[in-house]
Amino acid sequence: MQKQFRALWQSRFIQQVSTLASGTVIAHAVTLILLPVLGRLYEVGDFGIQGLFIAVINSLAIGLNGGYEMTIMLPTTDREAKHLLQLSTGIAVGFTGIVWGGLVLSGSWIWHRLDMPELYSWQLLLVGGLLIEGLSQPLRVMLNRLQKYKVLSGSRVAQAFVSNVTMLVIGYLDGGFYGLLVGFIAGQAAGFAVLVAGYLLWKERTTISIDWQMCRELAYTYRDFPTKGLWAGWLNAISRQLPFYLLPAFFSQEAAGFYTVANRALMSPFSLLSRSVGEVFYEKAARAKEEGKQVLGTLTRQTATYLSLAGLVPLLVVLVAGPFLVTLIFGETWRTTGEYAQYLMPWVYLMFVASPLSYLIDVQRRLGFLLRYNIALFGLRLAALLIGGYFLVDSQTVMLYSALGSFMVAFHIRFLLKIGHVWER
Repeated sequence: MQKQFRALWQSRFIQQVSTLASGTVIAHAVTLILLPVLGRLYEVGDFGIQGLFIAVINSLAIGLNGGYEMTIMLPTTDREAKHLLQLSTGIAVGFTGIVWGGLVLSGSWIWHRLDMPELYSWQLLLVGGLLIEGLSQPLRVMLNRLQKYKVLSGSRVAQAFVSNVTMLVIGYLDGGFYGLLVGFIAGQAAGFAVLVAGYLLWKERTTISIDWQMCRELAYTYRDFPTKGLWAGWLNAISRQLPFYLLPAFFSQEAAGFYTVANRALMSPFSLLSRSVGEVFYEKAARAKEEGKQVLGTLTRQTATYLSLAGLVPLLVVLVAGPFLVTLIFGETWRTTGEYAQYLMPWVYLMFVASPLSYLIDVQRRLGFLLRYNIALFGLRLAALLIGGYFLVDSQTVMLYSALGSFMVAFHIRFLLKIGHVWER
C-alpha cells in the first residue's frame, strides 16, 4: 500500500491535481481570510439571504444544460465533444429564458413563500447568475477534457478574488445584504471570462458550424443523462439546499446564517482538494475504462486511499475544537456556527471522499442507480428537516440532517468502490 501511495504521489495524476489545487488554494485562502472581516461587515441574517440566493442558483444549475455537460468527457473524438458543448450551451440559454419568464409571472409569490421578500427586487440578478453558470458548466468540462488545468485554476482564483473584494468594498460602504449578492455574481462573471479566454486560446481549436443531425444523434446516444442523471443530480442538489430553504422557515434567518457560514467554512477547504481531484479523476477514469478493469480498479483504489488519509486531520480538528476556533476567529456571537460545524463534519468528510469518485457513475453509465439513490437521499434529508422543524431545536435538526446524510454517503462510497472494480462481487 505504501509503495502504491508513493507511486500515486509521484504520478502525472498528482501533478495535474496540484496544478488545479494551486489555484483553488489561493481562491479559498482569499475566501477564508476575508470571511471573518465579512462577518463583521454584514449581519447574520444577510448571510442567510445570500445562502438562499445561492441555493436557488445551485438548485436550478443542475438542469441548466439538460445533463449533457457531463457527456463532453466521454466521446472519443473532439468533434463530437464540441457538438455536445454547443448542445449544452443552447439548452442553458433556453432554460434560463424559461426561468426568467417564470419569475416575471410569479416571482413575488415565490419569494414570499420562501420568507425572503427582499430577493424580489434582485431576481434579475439571479437570472444573470444562472445564465453565467449555464455557460460555464460545459466549458469547464471541455477544458478538463483538454487538460487545460491552468485555465481552470486561474478561473477559480479570479472568481474568488473578484467576489470577495466586491463584497468587502460594498460592505465597507454599508450597502447591506445586496453586497453579498452582487459580489457572488461579479465573481461568477470573472471566472467565466477566464474560461472563455482559455478556450479561445486553444491552439487546436477549429470553428465548426452546428451540425443539427449530429447534435440529435448525440442527444439520443446520451439520452440517459437527461432522463436519469439529470433528475438524480437535481434531487441531490435540492436536498443539499433544503436547509437554506427550511431553516429560516422553521427557525430564523439567524439559524440559516449560522448554517451558511458553517457550511461554507467546511466546504471551502475540503472542496479545495476534492474538486481538483475529481476533475482530473474523471478524465483519467474515462481513459482507464478503455484499458480494462484492472487499470480502473488501481486508479480508484489509490484515489480513495489518498482522499481518506488527506481528510483525517481536518476531521479530528473540527470535531475536537470547532466552537473554540470559530469563537477565536469570528467572535462569541458566532459560536453556534462552530457547533453546527461539529455536527456537519462527519458528513462533509465522507462527501470529500465520495465526490471525486462519483464520476464513476458517469463513466460506467450507472445513472439508474444514481436516480434511485438520490430519491432515497432526498426523502431522508427532507424527513430530517421536517422532524427537526416540528419537534426539535435548530442544532438538533442540523445534527439529524448530518447523521442521515452520512449514512447514505457511506453506502454510496461502497457502491462506487464496487463499480470502480476495487472489488468484485
